[in-house]
Amino acid sequence: MKVSELNTHHPSYDRAEIDVLDALHEGGKLWRALLSTWLPQSPVEPQDLYNERKARANYTNHLAPNLALTSARVMAPGAAVDGMADDAWKRLASDADGAGGSWLDLWTEILGTVLLHGRSLVWVDAPQAPVGEDGQPVQLSTFADAEYLGLTRTYLRQVTPASLIDWDHAETGRLSWVMLHEVSTDRTSPTAPRRRAHTWTAIDAQQVRRWRWVQRDANQPDPRPDDEAPELPATPHGFGEIPVVELVVPSGLCIGHKLRDPSVAHIRLQNDLRWSLYRAMHALLCIVAKNHDDRPSLGAGYHYQLFRDQDGADSASYAEPSGANITLGAAEVREAELSIYRVLHHMALTGDASAGDRQRSGESKTMDWQPSTLMLRAYAKLLRTAMRNAARLLDAPHQPSAGGKPVLKPASEYTVVGLEGYERESNDDFLLQAAQSMDAREISPSFRRAVAMASARRLLADEVSDELMAAISAEIEAWAPPPDPWSMGA
Repeated sequence: MKVSELNTHHPSYDRAEIDVLDALHEGGKLWRALLSTWLPQSPVEPQDLYNERKARANYTNHLAPNLALTSARVMAPGAAVDGMADDAWKRLASDADGAGGSWLDLWTEILGTVLLHGRSLVWVDAPQAPVGEDGQPVQLSTFADAEYLGLTRTYLRQVTPASLIDWDHAETGRLSWVMLHEVSTDRTSPTAPRRRAHTWTAIDAQQVRRWRWVQRDANQPDPRPDDEAPELPATPHGFGEIPVVELVVPSGLCIGHKLRDPSVAHIRLQNDLRWSLYRAMHALLCIVAKNHDDRPSLGAGYHYQLFRDQDGADSASYAEPSGANITLGAAEVREAELSIYRVLHHMALTGDASAGDRQRSGESKTMDWQPSTLMLRAYAKLLRTAMRNAARLLDAPHQPSAGGKPVLKPASEYTVVGLEGYERESNDDFLLQAAQSMDAREISPSFRRAVAMASARRLLADEVSDELMAAISAEIEAWAPPPDPWSMGA
């Protein structure tokens, strides 16, 4: 199949934007590779000054710590799945990805991708056969060989947004097929040359198809659009449905999308300020002289030379800015940094430098609980659903089969335990404050009903049905406090 046909992209696939978000998250070489994106050249800026400005640029990463903190709060105190076969869960808990990565570590990485890009895919796959010196998978002669190499065990594999180039959804909203494109640099043995390989993988409800192009010419590391990529033998997966679980958050809950522009604005302001400081640290030497050929030898600083007529006198002086622009620039950089935290609704706790006295107060915690906990609850709910859907596929080899295909249990028969550490944290604060409100509890029955209602919603929102929650709410509303014995005696 021609490479141009395999490389057909979904209309919403935007590799440039994916690279920008990855660079903002990773920093380092990925960030420096996009210096022209972060710091565009001014229309009248000399090229040598622009090159120097880029060489001096650096990045203070606020995006990655925010994502890591959010992931840690959602994943605490861990996650486990009840309902799977014991031996299947025992293996997956310590080796979910087939490479020794635990279930918790893999899903933490998946959540990080979702928070950064807004979506991620999890593929229930089996290991591929090793690649031979010809760049093609080795054909195994017996099932025992495949079992010995661990090629019959299913595992989870995250599909990165960069590798997912095309897809389609069925009328039900579920994925009907996906197309992946991955590039690797393979060296099959110490004596073999290192070659780039492009692999396209199509996954649907019946099988997995692969096409592979391997570098043959040292001067052509990547295929041309008209090149042919040979198709490898197709692999029926036997699930009866596409073995890919999709995780998507609404755009309003995607941290990467929300922090993208504030992060770029902070980069530009911070580097403009540092460039101004660097230029201002060297006061400009101004020289007035009659002799045009008399040029001074200077060090790292620059100079500005004027030429006088015969009536003047030679002179030298220094010119430097007043510093007012530096002060204004520093204030703008600080404001840009604060805006990153405001976007995440954490200004009262972390973004406002003047909030030190309020950081541990009950008022600030109450103000911050609602936006942060609701966001974390949405992420946890997304993960629970994805884990249950993945578990039913991973558990397939342990289920009875009909017509050569496993009979998959419904996802509702699997329970995800964990992912509620943030609820405990906020609930403890809330219940402590409620317990300390002695006067209000004693004087106001309405206050007691309101606290009971809020407690029920916090503790049970994701654990009981809507009908049961409505019944609990009705019982709380109908509750009447017992009569006060002191008032009865009066």
